[in-house]
Amino acid sequence: MLYLIHHKHQHMKPAFKNLTCTWTSTLLLAALLFSCRTEHDIPCDAISEPQTLNFPNDTITGIKVLPFEPGKIWVQTNRRIFELDIPTGRQKPLNGLFQNFFYQYPEYYTTDPYDSLLWVGGPNRNVVFYDSKTQKVEELPVNYVHRIIAEPDRVYFIAFHQVCYWDRKSRSLHQVPNNPLQYIQTCEVVDDTTLILERQYTFFLRSQRFVKGYFAGKYEFQGYRRINDANALLYKENAFYHVWKGEAESLPLQMQDNPYNTAFAAGKYWQWNHQFFFVYDPKTGKSDTIPYRLTPINNYSPAQMFDARHIWVQRPDQLLLIDLASHQ
Repeated sequence: MLYLIHHKHQHMKPAFKNLTCTWTSTLLLAALLFSCRTEHDIPCDAISEPQTLNFPNDTITGIKVLPFEPGKIWVQTNRRIFELDIPTGRQKPLNGLFQNFFYQYPEYYTTDPYDSLLWVGGPNRNVVFYDSKTQKVEELPVNYVHRIIAEPDRVYFIAFHQVCYWDRKSRSLHQVPNNPLQYIQTCEVVDDTTLILERQYTFFLRSQRFVKGYFAGKYEFQGYRRINDANALLYKENAFYHVWKGEAESLPLQMQDNPYNTAFAAGKYWQWNHQFFFVYDPKTGKSDTIPYRLTPINNYSPAQMFDARHIWVQRPDQLLLIDLASHQ
């Protein structure tokens, strides 16, 4: 997105320091045009030429891109909140409830593809949502929500003192009964049916059951390690498993003694040491081993990143790029 404003590079340093409206507005436009594609592949409006939108009486303090309304953003300034239509430049004032989407404190913010909703929770506040169909913000009487899970028929809220759900049809809020935990400060998503609460109990979304321990379907595990949100490695009898739609499947990972050098990226499981990378695709069941050598120019531990085409190995003064197709 920086390419859109690269032609004004000579002005960027003072503009950033003073947070002038012209530079910030251009950056907002860049963020929208080059980052508006969401995980739901909602189309966005393409504008080929850079545009500058000036707000001479405002200092811009925050923006939110609207994933369900292409070409629009919410803008917060030192004196107002408004919706901006990028192609036309039209502004629409927003009421105080939209302030909930601009809190600087820790928050949980998620999109809901089933009803085109934007949800936001967080400490010391009630959960609120924006309905893109009615273009209104509504508040629900459940606070300190730190995880929001959208299901086709309901939306679950994992809060500090309770587990609740909002029924889409009746638009009513309900508390899940038989919660064994007095406090819930951690919630980890194993898959689209299974949560682990406080690393003590498994909560099954479909049946709304709490079970002590780590479970995937009917299988109990000795422990687990989350490698990213919604993907965890589960251990049973010194073997690795992953969970998909409530069922556990064995992973043919080679490094059973070192699960910490394991990641999930680009839809695949990765493991590595100082000699090779091992990759496993759970969709196809295929695996591959990729040898490599990092020239020992220093003693820093390298960092690894993965995408659909490359492995990136980086440490100070050194970058190794491995092509997945050729292993070169």
